[in-house]
Amino acid sequence: MYNFLKFFAVIIIFIIPTNSYAQTGLYNSEFCDFYAEFPSEINITKKCIPSNDKKTEICGETVSFIKNFASGSSIDIKISCNKITKETYERFSKEEILFTFESLINSNKDIKNYGISYSDFMVSKRAYSLASGVTGLSPLINIQYLWVGENSLMSMDAKLIGEESVEADEIFADITKSVKSKVLDVPAIDENEIMDKETSDEQTQTE
Repeated sequence: MYNFLKFFAVIIIFIIPTNSYAQTGLYNSEFCDFYAEFPSEINITKKCIPSNDKKTEICGETVSFIKNFASGSSIDIKISCNKITKETYERFSKEEILFTFESLINSNKDIKNYGISYSDFMVSKRAYSLASGVTGLSPLINIQYLWVGENSLMSMDAKLIGEESVEADEIFADITKSVKSKVLDVPAIDENEIMDKETSDEQTQTE
């Protein structure tokens, strides 16, 4: 079995800030198979390191978006996109992706996870989850997902913190729904699947 956890750890390690800049609106890196839209300024940090054969570079970027609202709510979204080879993509089986994703999202014991959804679109694979809980004394909604494409791997950790706010809710939904594959016009988040999970969980609790 390919050591996906080890690979993911290496990616996180090499994305050490070396080139950071601010950008407004669309995140659409040339090496990333996926893109995302934001309503205002985002901060992007990029680093490239030599590959094992020293002939090419392995590049990765992290995107940070934070927005605070008068209501006291806030949005904190982090995206990481990293270049991979097609051979690496082919090694990532459904079982390995789900195992790794579950390990990552279950690291926080203070939130309740509603399960993991997985989809294979032939040229990309997607796993995502919805969780809720508290951070400090504030309510928390947490959406996490992992896209694996033929050329890159992209993850997102999106947090909506604080009491209910129509403005914050709408912006949070717009951003998470904007993330798509460049190859296929497939949204990162399927709201119907998420609602089905919430409904199923509420029914289970009632019973």
